[in-house]
Amino acid sequence: MELDRISSLPDDVTEKILAGLPLKEAVRTSILSRKWRHKSDMLQDLVFNNTCVSTKSHPTFSFVNIVDHVLLLHKGPIRKFKLSFTGFGSLKSLDLWYVTLSQDVFDNLIGCSPLLEILKLQICEGFTNLKIDAPKLRFICIEGDFEDFNLVGSSNLVDASFDLQVIVDQRGNCNSFGNLLKFFDHQLPQIQRFTIKRNFLKYLSIGALPEKLPKPCQYLNFVSLDMNFDNPDEISTVLCFLRSSPALQELKILVDPEKDHAAVGEVESYLYDNYNCAYTQLRLVEITKISGVKAQLDFIESLLLSSPVLERMTVQPASVDGFLKLVKDLLLFKRDSKRAEIMVLDP
Repeated sequence: MELDRISSLPDDVTEKILAGLPLKEAVRTSILSRKWRHKSDMLQDLVFNNTCVSTKSHPTFSFVNIVDHVLLLHKGPIRKFKLSFTGFGSLKSLDLWYVTLSQDVFDNLIGCSPLLEILKLQICEGFTNLKIDAPKLRFICIEGDFEDFNLVGSSNLVDASFDLQVIVDQRGNCNSFGNLLKFFDHQLPQIQRFTIKRNFLKYLSIGALPEKLPKPCQYLNFVSLDMNFDNPDEISTVLCFLRSSPALQELKILVDPEKDHAAVGEVESYLYDNYNCAYTQLRLVEITKISGVKAQLDFIESLLLSSPVLERMTVQPASVDGFLKLVKDLLLFKRDSKRAEIMVLDP
């Protein structure tokens, strides 16, 4: 038999040969012989592009089949991974962690996935403008730093969580159309659960703020947010948001003690003007890391006086300093609900 010189080459030389081939052709070498069966499994540079599209002569080597085949059988490290095509027509769930994408790739990925229902982005890099246009989207969870954020065409969204560091332009205070209004304007009519972390509340608080949103969040029953009681605009934004949520049942607030150093009387919160606003469905409230400054106590008292069906409010101080005084102040507050129970947890 004629000597098979190629099969006898060292592995590093074989890898260089395979790396120079289109990925589809490199994968197809696995059918040459037993020696070649797993050589393509060690490729470190994986580039899936239009050359992977099957031809009529090889219908089994479709684009999806090649991606699945390569990833399922791959062994060892991956140095480079690149995926190009025209979209995921059947994609319903997308979860990206610590991924680098260019702006145009991200925009095309979202725009070419018309059936997308679940989107999770955590610490992704390479794109700075976050524009989400996914009409079928029902759940979204985003964590990262961006220069701009725009959520459009999201009428079916029911659960949203934003842990965003958005560049805040204070010039927005001069606008007649604030960020909170822009964010909720015809975008989230079905929202049921809403979570705000980091400075995203600060971003929403920029610009003009009405007493209530033009259209209430009729189905919103759960809100969790990071709140800075040093900032009157953030307090007003939260109050506007709460007034616009008639179905709210559970409220969770985390106070960042590093950002909350206001002394008693420093923040004019106007909370007593809101006693005529009743949170008729609010049953559970949890506030953690409070320091006991006046704005915080006013906020807590306003909730107690405006929640006729409140069942339990759980409060956790940021430290042991003033713990006993805080407990005394809380227990003396009047409550609209006869069943309301106040629980103070150890720091």
